[in-house]
Amino acid sequence: MRTPPRRYTALLALLLTMLLLSFAAPSAAEAPPGTPFALGLVHVNSAESPQRPTRLALGVEAGATYDRFPLYWNSVERTRGRFDWARADKALRDNEAAGLQTLLVLLGTAEPHYPGTIPRLTDVNSLRATGINDPARLYVDSQRCDVSDSRPPLGLDLPIFADGSDQAAPGKAINPDNPWANYVHLVALRYAPGGEADTHVTTWEIWNEPDLCQFWSGTPRQYARLLKTAYLVIKQVDPDATVLWGGLAHFQQPEFLPALVLALAAEPEAARYDGFFDGAATHQYADVTRGYHDVQQIRRALDGVGWGDKAIWTTESGIPVCGDEIGPPCPVDHRADAASQAAYIWQNIAFTRLAGGGPLFHFQLFDDCGNENRTAPPADAFGLITNEASARCVPHRAETRPGYTAFQLAARYLATGDLIESQRLDGELRTFVFYDRTAGERRTLLFTLGEAPIVVDLPASAETAFAMQPDGQQWDLVPDAGYYRIALEGSTNPRRAGSGTYIGGTPVLIVEQIGIVDTTPLPLPADNEADNAPTTPPAVEDAAPTVAEAAARIDSAPLPALDTTVPTVAMDIVRYDGTLFEVGWQATDESGIPDGGVELWIQVDGSDWLPYLVGLPARGSTFVQGGAGAHYRFALYVADWRGNASDLDPSTAVEITLGDTLSGR
Repeated sequence: MRTPPRRYTALLALLLTMLLLSFAAPSAAEAPPGTPFALGLVHVNSAESPQRPTRLALGVEAGATYDRFPLYWNSVERTRGRFDWARADKALRDNEAAGLQTLLVLLGTAEPHYPGTIPRLTDVNSLRATGINDPARLYVDSQRCDVSDSRPPLGLDLPIFADGSDQAAPGKAINPDNPWANYVHLVALRYAPGGEADTHVTTWEIWNEPDLCQFWSGTPRQYARLLKTAYLVIKQVDPDATVLWGGLAHFQQPEFLPALVLALAAEPEAARYDGFFDGAATHQYADVTRGYHDVQQIRRALDGVGWGDKAIWTTESGIPVCGDEIGPPCPVDHRADAASQAAYIWQNIAFTRLAGGGPLFHFQLFDDCGNENRTAPPADAFGLITNEASARCVPHRAETRPGYTAFQLAARYLATGDLIESQRLDGELRTFVFYDRTAGERRTLLFTLGEAPIVVDLPASAETAFAMQPDGQQWDLVPDAGYYRIALEGSTNPRRAGSGTYIGGTPVLIVEQIGIVDTTPLPLPADNEADNAPTTPPAVEDAAPTVAEAAARIDSAPLPALDTTVPTVAMDIVRYDGTLFEVGWQATDESGIPDGGVELWIQVDGSDWLPYLVGLPARGSTFVQGGAGAHYRFALYVADWRGNASDLDPSTAVEITLGDTLSGR
């Protein structure tokens, strides 16, 4: 039975301290007002199998500025010193002809340069016995993976340049005994502007998900060396290039991020070269709020070494579809139906922009082969479009899903303009307000993360407006007594124990023509504590009723009586196969827990406590892919509406010790 719609007279120009909270967006490397938020798609084209122009046109028509695909070293150099560039040449040239920039991922140790042995896994307990307890120091040189096909290349530790140093200088020769440095140099000479292939690659991502064993089985310090080498070599060829670290997956080795930052900061001349990267990269799937939490987690790590102003790119994000001809039947964890995939696209962009992240890439244009390489359903269905009839994996009719339209509309309405307001009401209603000065448009994105449908009375900023949904449905709006009435569907993908899927109900975007007004983008908050800092959003002249008029229309519950008790916390932990486990929590309090008022902290092998996830709801769970042989403890920090906060209470912590079985994604 459906819950009757709940009515909110949502006064987005009025902020009630106990019911409305504003996020302040931490915008790293803050862009000038009006700078477009670039969107990209993954695997529009391919260096292994260049695609037809009609497919590239679909990527461009979707609104993508970038295509992202890997250039596998182990495909280019199968025999030592012999390089096959033909397919990559074609793919990159075709992208440029179609109007697509390429984010080129350099990935995969070539077989001729593969090490012959696999190091033993590190005994972390013996390291701790020497007095090392800080997680970053504990794991920076720890061998956590014993996967045989993702080892660092031979010669990585040798000098980068032929003079026996790592000191970059224009025209300096590369050390012929360092295969990775030589390969990167050849790639940059070929594909950077002015290069041999007559292409213009200016953005580079160094490896993919180095915190997953299946992609990188070296240590964080070895990856830092890989990144430093690529950065210096690429910058020697093209000083204006943008070099990103490989997008992090976060779930298998949570300590990889602080260990990587520590390793980079410890490198000689790290200060001169600003850490040997221009931007960080992250990957987020299934949960729309990860666009906020993961970017904040990276920014916090970078702030500690003075690099907090760097851009943080989302180079993969998305959710595979269930319930159609390709995907498995719904419901299934980490999947959603086609309409929810479309909703995810809008909400993911909003939360990522709120955190100051971007550019953002959606995974992916077509279903292709996904993670499973199946030839028939049920299969991974990540695509905005199903596969063509000639596809090797899951042939279909090349049908566009609602997500394709959602991406097109996002490129037009959510990736342009400034984010000037963001609010949440009573833990359910989310609002994101964008102002596009060029178009003179105020755009208000509304959705609820709760299961119950609600009705919102939105203060009008213009005499007319139009509303739209991700699937392209559109209708005109006329205000009644200064308000637009908007009905919002409840979420069919709420946060549930045992599920990694978290998507709000179908969002609605209201577009008003208000002309040229003065607005201010959301600023960078102090110490990233925006979740609990109510601030009045920038006012737009004549955009809303007076405070007195607004207060008369508030339809809310009375404020709770004064409460001085701290929240009550309960936690549990469930073990699955291999090293996968789930941490669950519930926080309760007389005054109520604001959505986002919970922090999950982690302690690995007895080291210092570190924040693991922040901005969480009062009740939820998260999956963790741990490391073989590791011991994990989790605890909660919780603040209620009155500001009463619990400490990290060891008596309520949960813990787990993993066996020697190692599993990856």
